Amino acid sequence: TMLGDGAVAVHPDDPRYTKFIGRMVRLPIADRLIPIVADPYPDPEKGSGAVKITPAHDFNDFEVGKRHGLPLINLFDAYARLNENTPERYQGIDRYDARKKIVAEIEELGLLREIEDKLIAQPFGDRSGVVIEPYLTDQWYVDAKTLAQPAIKAVEGGQTEFTPENWSKTYFEWMRNIEPWCISRQLWWGHRIPAWTGPDGQMFIEETEAEALAAARLHYGSEDVILVQDEDVLDTWFSSALWPFS
Repeated sequence: TMLGDGAVAVHPDDPRYTKFIGRMVRLPIADRLIPIVADPYPDPEKGSGAVKITPAHDFNDFEVGKRHGLPLINLFDAYARLNENTPERYQGIDRYDARKKIVAEIEELGLLREIEDKLIAQPFGDRSGVVIEPYLTDQWYVDAKTLAQPAIKAVEGGQTEFTPENWSKTYFEWMRNIEPWCISRQLWWGHRIPAWTGPDGQMFIEETEAEALAAARLHYGSEDVILVQDEDVLDTWFSSALWPFS
């Protein structure tokens, strides 16, 4: 995924790279200038201590990218083939073939220092058996941090108690560090996301299609409005949580 790199990160306390922080380097093959940024993520004791950052294709890199305002360059299409954000000679190539081609080109450029065998944690799909690639898409999220506040206060104030009490520490650790909850799924079955898009991209979020259409007609000042409902469905856990309110 080096073609989607947005920066090279070094640890701010690593004296080897202090003078380079803030400078630009040219990314081979992609032929783009990217910055050298100071971030606590790189481990100075690991490898060279300098880490390439690809925000759109790695979870840790995504967080680094957010901290430094790096671009999110998505390299793949839905079939893991390289897309229009890569050099033309790479477009349409499968990810595995592209990796071999990149290594060969790096070697031709005289930039390949060594190839090292390394054991890594690699996720595979439980049904397909195929390697799972982080892939940047638009999704729907719940602001779980805001929702967690009343639940936290309930335990802090004694309205809710844990037995044994020491489990409250685990509870607080989870709730105080909770992340936004992704509730959208790209499946054929489930509760459809109650969001409709107008012809100009304006979003209308209502309980029913009739209410969305009414809001759209009011917004556009016209009765002749066509809306398209979001194709995603709700996560089943989220749907099951709606049962007490239905």
